[in-house]
Amino acid sequence: MWSSKTYRHNHGIPQGPHASGVLAESVMLSIDEVMSSKYKYARYVDDIKILASSQMEVQRAVAELDILCKEKGLIPNKGKLGIKKVESEDELTSHMPDLLGYHEGGRSKSLSQGDAEELLVESLSNAGTEIVDKSKFRYTLFRAPRSRKILYTIARLWKSFPEHTDAYVSYLETYPDSQLIKNLAIEILTENYPYAFVQGECWKFVAKMATVNEKTVIGTP
Repeated sequence: MWSSKTYRHNHGIPQGPHASGVLAESVMLSIDEVMSSKYKYARYVDDIKILASSQMEVQRAVAELDILCKEKGLIPNKGKLGIKKVESEDELTSHMPDLLGYHEGGRSKSLSQGDAEELLVESLSNAGTEIVDKSKFRYTLFRAPRSRKILYTIARLWKSFPEHTDAYVSYLETYPDSQLIKNLAIEILTENYPYAFVQGECWKFVAKMATVNEKTVIGTP
């Protein structure tokens, strides 16, 4: 209930609010401690990787992880489970985000416009309406330079995938003024979008970009 006055989730916690992240990490901490003490285990948000020298060892670790999760009422998504043999370090890390390049409160634009646009396409479904690789999607937004293609993609996806608001905002803040961003922020605010944290970020863009008349039409927060 903490992200919306009008919409309740039937289960789990809402994606996006920082409080959700804190609670999720707290719940997962004991699982991480057990798994990392026995296996070569790594977790980034909800993406877990287990490394071993044999398939049997991986299966043993997955079985224990399944039990640990279910003891806390968490049901792992078996549809996303996969075991793959890798031949090199490069193959292992090819789809992992460069976490060393991320700095809280800052940006490191190491991607060219072409590379950023290509990575963004790879992170989406064929129709471009679903985010299928969340890590790659977020990595791109935190590192990409200005691009109309990326800008329009954010405008198309923001309301349907509010859990990535921090990545959207990081990217959009590179635009001191944009009619598209302003229109999107005004649209979200005037239709009473249910997530307060998204409304808060939109008010920042409105305060920076909108005219006095436009702010009056929306009303004061």
